[in-house]
Amino acid sequence: MLLVALATIALTATPAFAGNGRSAARSTGDDLVGQLMQKGTGQACTEKSRQAFVGGGATYLASCTGQRGDFRFLVVVQAKPGGARVDYPWVQARIDDVCHGDGGAVYSVGVKDRFVAMYLGRGADTDTSSGAATAYGLWTGLAQQLQGTAGRFVAATACADGRVTKKLI
Repeated sequence: MLLVALATIALTATPAFAGNGRSAARSTGDDLVGQLMQKGTGQACTEKSRQAFVGGGATYLASCTGQRGDFRFLVVVQAKPGGARVDYPWVQARIDDVCHGDGGAVYSVGVKDRFVAMYLGRGADTDTSSGAATAYGLWTGLAQQLQGTAGRFVAATACADGRVTKKLI
């Protein structure tokens, strides 16, 4: 079962709204990852994981990982109509990794037919030093920023032992 839970950070510009197409999709995805790697935003990520067009070029995927490996960020941006899907094996492998053993949480936020941002973290979001707490905090910021945006969606799921344990939202 694909868990779709995404989160992003409070941004200076709303993602994926400036235009569409490959160039805008790449710029949006890379910018979101870049913001998470900046010291001014807490440097939630320390390493870029993947930046690539997938799905025949319909979707741009950008991602990064935190220093301890307990936090991951993925953003999927529509580059062509019908893009912004998250059902790719690489995405599912990242979700499976967070959900193994004691598990963690997957937080999602996005705008239909524009983009999906996923924050994945290990541990409990009540433990302020966990990847799940980092994911929750960043997800909350973007979810609030997009609150009045048409087509906005949010999702949050806790998982362990490779399965959903609780739908949080």
